[in-house]
Amino acid sequence: MTVTSSPRVFISYSWDSEVHKQRVLELAEQLRDGGIDCELDQYYQSPPEGWALWMLRQVKQADFVMMICTQTYYQRALGEEPPGTGKGVKLEGAIINNEIFNSEAKNEKFIPVLFSGSDMQFVPEFILSVSRYILPQDHEKLYRRLTNQPEVIKRPPGQRKILPPVNISPEKSSTPSAPPLEGFSPIHSIPENPYNFWDPVTPPRFVGRTKEIQQLATALAEHRSLSVIGDWRIGKTSLLHTWAQQAQQQGNVVVSLSGEDGAAQSLATFVEAITGSPTAAEPDPAADRLAQWSQQQAKSGLPPLLIIDEVETCLKRFEPRFFERLRGMLGTLILVLASWRELDRVFQERRLTSPFENRLGILRLGLLEPEAAGTLVQWSQTSLNTAMITKMHQYAGRHPFYLQLWGYHFINAQRLGESFDAAFDKFYQDASPRLRKLWHTLTEKEQQALTDSLSGKPIQRRSLRLRGLVTEDGQLFGKILEEWLREEL
Repeated sequence: MTVTSSPRVFISYSWDSEVHKQRVLELAEQLRDGGIDCELDQYYQSPPEGWALWMLRQVKQADFVMMICTQTYYQRALGEEPPGTGKGVKLEGAIINNEIFNSEAKNEKFIPVLFSGSDMQFVPEFILSVSRYILPQDHEKLYRRLTNQPEVIKRPPGQRKILPPVNISPEKSSTPSAPPLEGFSPIHSIPENPYNFWDPVTPPRFVGRTKEIQQLATALAEHRSLSVIGDWRIGKTSLLHTWAQQAQQQGNVVVSLSGEDGAAQSLATFVEAITGSPTAAEPDPAADRLAQWSQQQAKSGLPPLLIIDEVETCLKRFEPRFFERLRGMLGTLILVLASWRELDRVFQERRLTSPFENRLGILRLGLLEPEAAGTLVQWSQTSLNTAMITKMHQYAGRHPFYLQLWGYHFINAQRLGESFDAAFDKFYQDASPRLRKLWHTLTEKEQQALTDSLSGKPIQRRSLRLRGLVTEDGQLFGKILEEWLREEL
């Protein structure tokens, strides 16, 4: 299928709950922010042509139709719900089934999407044979599918080699080989690309964060809970996954969840994912079940370790009473809550006092230590020359995400025979939305401090240094931030 620069996507889903509707809306908004023309019924109050004709046109006109698969959606798409219920999904399911039938089962348009791996059983049979995507972990793959940006690009066949007869000695060719692209090593010397900027990094690829790992280990040994604070893409998830592996090797029971996982759609699914047992959705019964589980695990002498990444979503979605009860479990349960900002600020937005105030130690993640950043750069030494590695230092500094991003795009450019400008355009294209997202989280004073730095004024705001946007000597972490500020502001 040929997809335009702004593909049209229609989301077909069932109204399982208000939480589910909100999650679908958030997905649609995220796709629209990424340049995708995403259509959703929640954007309309009552289309003038009526809902039946509107649905038909949406399915027909879309480049892709994303089917959000749940048990309710499955039953309605197959017409198994009682008469009078789920009419919208029943109609959409009939339209989709008919299109697939008319195309002789050749399908590039209809995409199953799930918010939880446990919903895999609810993918309708007429679409079972195609690739499906579980969010949030498969968001990058889904976005690549929708925007026609495959992870691996098939190179065109090279020139056919002329082999000499075995009984004749080959003459040395006098034709010089083509020079490599400026800034790159010869293409035949490039190994597999070692950089991966979208997935968490774990041993043996995980590097640095020695002090942070030690702080986590000390807290675990002393049965203390922690709040881990760090901006998006600064390496929180990689750190937590690495430490979780170490804790498991020491005999601790470790459960790691994310507020972006399907398990966090409700308090009941959240506690069930931890304990393995179903529970009620009300705060107290859910907390009782979690307390019972933690006490059972602690009988071994080692309290269980519960790691919740992207915890802001849970703090906003679950009743405050649950977190008050969770505070009372500290000691029999070691809790690590990871977020991009201080927990008290999240509770303040809800006009609440944080129940974890003075109960959690704080671990902040900023830039990598110089030795660790140097190790990441060294991965490119067999592929990029000295001048290109110097630019990598200049543009990415000691920021783990931008180091990975630079290495990935420039080594791929070498493999594909692309120019420096083409590689840099891809690097900037991926860096820009992350920097824009960060920019909107800054205060006016922080934004002004970054803007003033363009005229050579040192940055003296501690908050920017703690977040890894500024180095210890008051400079921007890398030239990519400088160029983004000049380009976007």
